[in-house]
Amino acid sequence: MPDMLVKKGDPFPEFELSSHTGINVTKGDLLGQASVVWFYPKAATPGWTKESIGFRDEFAKYTALGVKVFGISYDSVADNNKFATKHDLPFLLLSDSKRELAIKLGLAKDSDAWFAPRISYIVSQEGVILDVIDVEDAGAHAKTTLELLDTIL
Repeated sequence: MPDMLVKKGDPFPEFELSSHTGINVTKGDLLGQASVVWFYPKAATPGWTKESIGFRDEFAKYTALGVKVFGISYDSVADNNKFATKHDLPFLLLSDSKRELAIKLGLAKDSDAWFAPRISYIVSQEGVILDVIDVEDAGAHAKTTLELLDTIL
């Protein structure tokens, strides 16, 4: 896990990113419900595909728990849109192409960082980080995060 600037108990930083649908998403969109914000290295890679399909297949369970799901990478809006459409993803993929949020979180040193690390944040309805997950198994990520949510929500 990288040396992060924010950790469990800290407020999730302010941000504004474009989603694959063209809608801008801000920290305000995380408020009111718990959220899972997961960073993935690159769209259309084998790990990303397993991870995103896992969240897609478990999405009804997240919704039943009242949890929003957002995926974030350094990919362009167009690339995220292409893959969200291809895999029928019911959640938003956000483009942090300038690495602004990643830098605030300590996941990137600068705007030239190549790939986002596979890290997830569970954010409370008040915008506080409840947990940080260093994802080791992309294919099991959605299920293991659901199990964790059952213990902390």
